[in-house]
Amino acid sequence: MNFQDIGRLSKLEHLLLHINQLNGTLPSSLKNCTRLITLNLRVNLLGSELSTFDFSKFSQLQIVDLGNNFFNGSFPATLASCRALTAIRLSTNRLTGEIHPAIQSLKSLSFLSLSNNSLSNIARTMKFLSSCKNLRTLLLSKNFCNEYLPYDESLVGPDGFENLQLLALGGCNFSGFLPIEITTLERLVASDKSANQVDLWYLELPVLVEPDNISALQYNRLSNLPPTIDLNDNNFQGTIPEKIGQLNFLHVLDLRKNYFSGNIPDTVAELSNLEKLDLSFNSFSGEIPVSFKKLHFLSSFSVANNNLQGLIPSGGQFDTFPATSFEGNSGLCGSILQRSCPDHQSTNSEPPSKSTSPETFWFVFWICFGASFSVTFVTYGILLKRCPIKCYYRIRSTFFKL
Repeated sequence: MNFQDIGRLSKLEHLLLHINQLNGTLPSSLKNCTRLITLNLRVNLLGSELSTFDFSKFSQLQIVDLGNNFFNGSFPATLASCRALTAIRLSTNRLTGEIHPAIQSLKSLSFLSLSNNSLSNIARTMKFLSSCKNLRTLLLSKNFCNEYLPYDESLVGPDGFENLQLLALGGCNFSGFLPIEITTLERLVASDKSANQVDLWYLELPVLVEPDNISALQYNRLSNLPPTIDLNDNNFQGTIPEKIGQLNFLHVLDLRKNYFSGNIPDTVAELSNLEKLDLSFNSFSGEIPVSFKKLHFLSSFSVANNNLQGLIPSGGQFDTFPATSFEGNSGLCGSILQRSCPDHQSTNSEPPSKSTSPETFWFVFWICFGASFSVTFVTYGILLKRCPIKCYYRIRSTFFKL
């Protein structure tokens, strides 16, 4: 049967044709499959303007996955008519414009992935999506190119995203400051993976590590995802919040390719489970905190291309990192860069060891020896003057015993 004739299966509930070579458009006959619960056409060659397809007849539709295709146009507003929807993936397509405000009516929506499109207006998008109270996974990476990220509560709001556990905003080239409201998202999974409630939560759709690769590693359970903060390749500025150290179970902190500045906070060393720390290509200054040697699980580390200075810590995991982890910092020094440190440059360095040449040792010895004998004989001279007979015999007997 031809794909365009799929509507003949009017009682079809689950359509799974992902990772094939299907091309053309969504069949108009698909509208006859009003009992559809799952529609998965991910990783194909389908195209056309997605907003022209009417999804309103799919009242039972719970999962729609059209990721990794060639759909264009705007976000299909008729998807909001599918009130039973729990998961939507439209990532890696050619969608443009803003998300339709009708998405706020999807109260059961738990998973939304729109990464790698050309969507716009991050502020309105987050405002609309904050009304989806059951939303737990939100992937918006590689959208909203070069937009300014609001710093106030307009981005998240005091009551927004109360159940959000996974948030991706990487590769958007955002400018502005890191929104402080992100720290209010208490359910983000930078928490203990052993928590029972997390272990039992399966993702409605798998999260792909490399979406453009059909054989890429995928995660089907939220607890298997390493607790991560990944904000690389944006235009964030300002400093890293001191409270970052409270995310005790964080495994990955990736802030590379931004405009963060100031000193690297010592509280990062409190992230005892950290496995990857990438602060490269920023404007950090000051020294690398020597307390970072306490990060015993750190296997990947880079502060390359910043304005750091001083001695690179040694010992612990720092003895395993290559020189490329520190390059591009003209003020850094240490054996790994084969660059010596001036004595005054680093407060992290140990005080220089005091070595004394043999000539200096014997010179000081004879000076001290002569001075001590001088004091001794002067003292004895005074004693002899005061008690010439008794003291004389005591002094003589003392010297002969020595």
